[in-house]
Amino acid sequence: MDAMRALSPAELTRIIDRRGVCVTVYAETGPRAMLDDAIHEASLLLRREADDATHTAVLDWLRDAAADIRTPVPGGAAIFATATDLRVVPLESLPSAASGGTQVRLGDRFFVAPLLVDLQSRIPVMVLALSQNSVRLVDASADPPRIVPVPGLPDSLRGFDALDLTNDRETLAHLRTSEEPTIRERQYAHAIDQAIGGVLDPAALLVVAAAEPLAGLFAESSHHDRLAHPGIHGNADDMTPDELARAALPSVERERETVRDRELARLAEFPKRELVADRSAVILPAGRLGAIDTLYVDLDRPDEAAYVEEAARAAYADDARIVSARASELPERAAAVAILRYPVQPEPSEAG
Repeated sequence: MDAMRALSPAELTRIIDRRGVCVTVYAETGPRAMLDDAIHEASLLLRREADDATHTAVLDWLRDAAADIRTPVPGGAAIFATATDLRVVPLESLPSAASGGTQVRLGDRFFVAPLLVDLQSRIPVMVLALSQNSVRLVDASADPPRIVPVPGLPDSLRGFDALDLTNDRETLAHLRTSEEPTIRERQYAHAIDQAIGGVLDPAALLVVAAAEPLAGLFAESSHHDRLAHPGIHGNADDMTPDELARAALPSVERERETVRDRELARLAEFPKRELVADRSAVILPAGRLGAIDTLYVDLDRPDEAAYVEEAARAAYADDARIVSARASELPERAAAVAILRYPVQPEPSEAG
């Protein structure tokens, strides 16, 4: 069974739209005992809410999922099971309520708010493995990670032909001020930067895997706006694309936190406070009207899970941004806060 793979847009739509007896599990994928605990919890819920045939069928799917997850996924996994089908989605980060364990829900549809937050917070990641002996550009976001062909990319320092600097006065002047032993390496780093610039997505996080002095020389030469600091230290010649992708995870997590902090700062400093809503009576109708620009949700509030789910689904349906936040980071410690595209009147029950 190949249930553990990246999610296509069509598959995401099917998960969101699915109705029936739906079991959702968010779990770490390391110790098998955690998944066994999740299956046990799901069994208890199903025994109370579903008939025997559905109970048995869903549990069979969940056991299949547990058996299929042989390799731990750093960010954990989301498991979506009904009596007739199963989908397991690798995550980049678990909701805080599931960190260190599992989160299990049973309902007439899947609990997708944590999945939507995870998908929206993902960053395209490229790893540049660089040494005097080899150069590789790896797409770490691919499933599985893969080496990207780059036209004109030097294969090594030894095989690198001297740059034609005749018409590149700025680079030539820079090289003339360099220490003699590193001039060749500077040229090498510059040529690599020029080559990968032709294939690199401007939005991608570029993580450099290299030892000094090449790591620093490339950072000086790079024209890429989203360069991870720090990168992966040391020679990476013997690392596989999968190992490079895993080694890049700390850099990715730092970048995700930077982006999240930026979004929270935008909320705190948003000048038009009349467009900031923290009540369900405003957020839910705003979602139905397509008036949400950015939705901030606290996923660690079991008592507000249904409300957060409804708000996240509405925001996603209208291409709004969805950001994970903690209660202490949100006005009035609300479970959800939204920046609106235009003012929305509260529903009558809370108006006035």
